[in-house]
Amino acid sequence: MRSVKSANSRRPMSTIPKAQSQIMEIGLSPQIRRFVPSMHNLLETLYAKKCEELKIQLQPDQMGRFQEKVLSQYQGHTIDLSELSLPANCIPLINKVVKNIPFVILSQNPLYDGIRNLQLPMVSLTLCNCGIGPRGLAVLFQTLSINQTLYNLNIGNPFSNERNRLGLALNQLAEALKKNRILAILDISGCGIYDLRKLNSAFAENRNLLHINVSDNELKDALILPPYLERLEAQNNVFAQQVVQICEQLRQGSDSVHAREINLKRNKLTIHHLFAILEQIERNTHLNKLILDENTFIGENNICICNYLVYNNHLEYLSLRNCSLTQNFIEQLASGLCRNGSLKTLDISKNIIGDQGALALVQGFQGSCNLKSIIMKRCGLTDLSGLELFKTFLKSNIQEYDFSNNLMGDQTAMYAIQLIKKNKDIIKMSFKKNLNSYETNQQIEKLLNDNIQDRKRNVIPHLRHKVQGMTDYREQQDFVDKKREQLSMKKTQAENDFKFAQSQVVLCQQGAKERTQAVEERLTKLREEAQQLTTQQLNLDKFLWNQIAVIEDEQKLIADNIKNENALIVNLNKQIQETQSKQKSIVQFYKQQMENLRLQDGISKRKVDQLQQEYNSVLAQFEFVKKQQQKPIIKK
Repeated sequence: MRSVKSANSRRPMSTIPKAQSQIMEIGLSPQIRRFVPSMHNLLETLYAKKCEELKIQLQPDQMGRFQEKVLSQYQGHTIDLSELSLPANCIPLINKVVKNIPFVILSQNPLYDGIRNLQLPMVSLTLCNCGIGPRGLAVLFQTLSINQTLYNLNIGNPFSNERNRLGLALNQLAEALKKNRILAILDISGCGIYDLRKLNSAFAENRNLLHINVSDNELKDALILPPYLERLEAQNNVFAQQVVQICEQLRQGSDSVHAREINLKRNKLTIHHLFAILEQIERNTHLNKLILDENTFIGENNICICNYLVYNNHLEYLSLRNCSLTQNFIEQLASGLCRNGSLKTLDISKNIIGDQGALALVQGFQGSCNLKSIIMKRCGLTDLSGLELFKTFLKSNIQEYDFSNNLMGDQTAMYAIQLIKKNKDIIKMSFKKNLNSYETNQQIEKLLNDNIQDRKRNVIPHLRHKVQGMTDYREQQDFVDKKREQLSMKKTQAENDFKFAQSQVVLCQQGAKERTQAVEERLTKLREEAQQLTTQQLNLDKFLWNQIAVIEDEQKLIADNIKNENALIVNLNKQIQETQSKQKSIVQFYKQQMENLRLQDGISKRKVDQLQQEYNSVLAQFEFVKKQQQKPIIKK
């Protein structure tokens, strides 16, 4: 079995020396020991089993830390056993530890398919990043179809290591959802869902699911929502076109779905998809929260957001982070905001709208807008738009502001300080990572803390300082004297600063005159150089036009020559073809003549052979006759 190390452990337990382990020994408090004596013993055996399975040395100080970590979070109804490197063979002991505990967390433990031995008498079970495969999940879902106590099941994968994999266990999950009547919260994010058809049929029949998380699965098919669903998290998928079919189920008049929160972050949606979505949910009276972050809404069809905000008076939270919003979109959003009375929170962070977009939003804040929270991080705002925004905020009832990571300076920060002083209901104002000074940030934080303390004490804010001043007249008099001294010192310092500023102004005026003269001289030189360049350019243009004309004439001549040469080439080709045809005919004629000669030669050879044979026969006869003639002479 492979050894798995906890995410929080920086050093293996077996490598700590004994002397150091004695110093690091941590004992449990006697109150915890008296409160959970049986739990203490169970954790000891669980740690011993873990060391045995992982083949590491058991150390008392590490056991004490193990028990302290678990028991410090143990409250009788919740136990957290996450990130403890518990192997699969520890499941029987885990069953004893979590017995009669309704809320159990076992995330980031290498349980793998050993989870099939886990008993389910609990109400909430969290098994994130436990490396569970399809076999283990199949057994878990089979017990889930029988078990009627589990209300919350989380097998999602928020981290990349040791992911849970659904695979073929998707069939058992669908059957469990059809049979189970208690499960209301289901998290299957990042589990590798490959087919939505079976899940869709299970969702359509389920009547108890309230919250579903199917994020990080790269889903492409349409998702059927359960009838009583209240919250849907589907970020980081590829719904795109199918998102319209999903939102059709939220249309007013459909008695199927009453979702209150939808998260479609990072789904590759465009402005056309946004138009279709808002058209479907325009009259929806249940949806309160809509998150469309990290999509790309670039286009001309931007009136959809205005119509939606005008006709829908139930949405309270709208998030459009990092959506590449254009100037036209911001204008339509502002026109919709000024006529919307339900939206409480608007988040348009990470959209570089600049000063023009912010000035367009000013009109939206001036109408019947009832915003309570505005978030505009990384929007490229400067003092030009910041001053106008905070002037309009002085007349609004917004309680939370977040303008961090912008380009606003001390001028806007001073308006923010005035706003906090005027509106004692403001409890959040984030101005971090702007161009303002550290002192203004400290002043803003101090005022916010005062507002929070006033809210805790339930004291009327504008009477707090008066009540404190009336308690002791002497302290108030001393405070007044100190204030006078401070003001006199500030006055003298201000006079010195004013004199210094006057001297600096005189120096700046002299420097400005010298710079203006130098700039004028430089301008005259640049003008002369520009005139010279223009004349040179004109001469170059004339020369180029002449060269172009010459080149065009040469091109015409070359074109004519090419035409003539092409005609000659055509004639030559024709002559070559004719000669080739003549050569072919001559070759054929000579071939026929050669064949005829060969035939005649064969005939003549045959005749010669016949004549030779006749000659030979005649010679033979002649010799025979000679011999016949010589025989009688000899007899005589």
